[in-house]
Formats: sequence, structure tokens, C-alpha cells
Amino acid sequence: MIGGLRWITYLNPSRWGFEILMANEFHTLNATCSNLVPSGPGYSDNPNVSLANQACATVGKVPGQSTVDGNAYIALSYQYKYANAWRNLGIVFAYGVFFLLLLLLFTEVNTWIATQREVTYFARTSSGVSPLLTNEKTNDEEAGTQPRKIFTWHHLTYDVPIAGGATRRLLDDVSGYIAPGKLTALMGASGAGKTTLLNTLAQRVSVGVVSGDVFVDGKALPMDFQAQTGYCQQLDVHLPTCTVREALSFSAKLRQPKHVPAEEKEAYGLMLTHSYLLSINRVGTVLHMCGLENYEHAIVGSLVLEYSKRTTIAVELAAKPELLLFLDEPTTGLDSQSAWAIVTFLKELAQEGQAVLCTIHKPSAELFSMFDRILLIRLRLS
Repeated sequence: MIGGLRWITYLNPSRWGFEILMANEFHTLNATCSNLVPSGPGYSDNPNVSLANQACATVGKVPGQSTVDGNAYIALSYQYKYANAWRNLGIVFAYGVFFLLLLLLFTEVNTWIATQREVTYFARTSSGVSPLLTNEKTNDEEAGTQPRKIFTWHHLTYDVPIAGGATRRLLDDVSGYIAPGKLTALMGASGAGKTTLLNTLAQRVSVGVVSGDVFVDGKALPMDFQAQTGYCQQLDVHLPTCTVREALSFSAKLRQPKHVPAEEKEAYGLMLTHSYLLSINRVGTVLHMCGLENYEHAIVGSLVLEYSKRTTIAVELAAKPELLLFLDEPTTGLDSQSAWAIVTFLKELAQEGQAVLCTIHKPSAELFSMFDRILLIRLRLS
């Protein structure tokens, strides 16, 4: 290093930390010298040449000794001293406190930058954003819109075991129905059992005893009931590193029936039109229908909350829920504008023939007016 710039090393905290390590390691070292001078033929066998007349050929040597003290070695080689160890440790801690305060200062100064905008990342593609609209008609369109089915339940109760061998009733004599083409809201006080009822109707409970009758068009539930329904959880559970297109494709390939060709599953989830969700004269895709046409290559983990909710709904729609779509509080955590956009989207799904049941907590008057039907569940106090 240029002599005039040597002062820069004193600004580096690692310089002080390295001196601490070196001084600590060499402090107790007393190394044996491997090469004494003079030595060789004529010296090693000369009785007049003793250790008192020899010295070690190493920095820090002391004439007449065959060992080298570690403290002397680093003092002469690097100008490091063990006596400076505690001083250097204090300097390192001072640097740590300084950088911590500097970090806190800049965190406060730049807080507005993080809240000013949201950043959505897009995966790199070779062909850019593919077109999302197609004018081809599917077999479903040619056959026309299929009639939808009515989902009903009567005198539904749900008991779960608790400590001591007793049971607790979470649902007591609940009845209702969901009509196709209607956006139905399930409302009630906190703890009334809205999510419990939603899970029970979706056949997602595995603990406890459920009694009562659940019908589809007056008949018992089909064996593939869960395959004919979609369920959107309150928390958006996605692989954060995949794209929106990949999430929809994955759902379509895994959840549609085995006899459906893989190409058709891919097309349905990403490119095929939905005749039972879209009118015959209206052509679109799951992506287009969910308002995700500009986000198909976006990384799911970078989406804002509104579009993460839309992706959750799109993933369920890609699985072809012919009977019913369940949603658990889809507007939770959203601002008023995003909540309005999500409910408007659900309203459009219902208008195209999809039966939709969603729990909702404390909606605004504008959101409340969007629903076609309201199911109220009362809090059971005893």
C-alpha cells in the first residue's frame, strides 16, 4: 500500500479485530527454532560452538536461545502487541454501535420509500407475455350453459371432543341453501362459527361428529364432492417462487380428473374459455376472468395482497369447481378499494352461474349491498 494512504487501514474495523486474534494466538506461543546460525559442517561437531554462540534465524530471536517468543515475533513482524487487545476490542464494539446507529438512522429516513410503492417481480420469458384471449369455441360452449345445482343443508350440528371425555357443540341445528348464480354471504359475530360452518359444508373437518343432512339437488353428496368444489382459505398459501401461470397450471393438472388430457388441463387453466362461468358470446380465460392477464408471469411472492387473493381464487377456478366455490373471509386485510374489487369480481362469477359462499366480517355498506343473499349465524352462548 502507498505510504500516504496507510491511514485508511485504521478506518477498517477488521484491522483491529485481526490484531486481537493474532495477539491472542501468539501470546502463549514459544516456538522451537528449526534453523540455528551458524550451523552446518564444521559447526555441529565442533565442541567449541555452543548455543551461547548461536542464534535463531527468525524474526524475534534472542541470541543464545533456541526458541522464539510469540509476542516478540508479532511485535517485530506486524507491530501487533498483546497489550493492545482490550483497547482494540473496545474499538470493534464502538464500530458496531456506530454502524447500528447509522442503520437505524437511515431506516427512519428512508421509511417513506418502502411504503410509497409495491414492487411486483416478473419471471423472464422467451416470448414475452402470451395472448390471453382466444376466439375458439369449446365443446362446452357448443353444448350451451349447463344447468346449475342447488346445495342445501338441514339441521346441521357439529360436536367436538374436549378434555375429560366431554363434547362441545360448535354448530347447533343450522339450515340453509346456496342457489346457483347467487353471491351468498355468511355473516355472524366473532366466534359464532362462520369458518367452522364453512369447513363443515366443504367436508374439510376431520375431528368430531357431524350430524344433519346435506344435499345437492335433494340427493346425497356425490363421492367426488370435494373435486366439484373450490375452497379459498383466509391465508393465501402459495409457493412464493413460482409464477401465477405456473400456479394455475399446477392446480389444473393435479386436480382435474385423470381422464382429461394434460393438454386440455393446461389449456383450461390458462387458455381455455369457461362456458359455465362465461356467457357464450364472452370469451376469456381464468387469468382474464380473475384480472390477472397482466400478471401471468409475475412471481407470486411479490404480488400485493389484492392480486394474491385473486391468484388464490384463480387456482381454485382452474380446478373446475362445477358445484360451489367456498371462500373464507376474502376481504380480510384489504383496503376498501381492494375489498371492493374482490367482491365485484365474486359478483361477476355469480352472475355467470357460479354458486359462491363466502364468510365476511364487518363489511361496509357498499360491500354489503353487493351480496344477493345473506346467511346469518347466531353466537351460541351456552
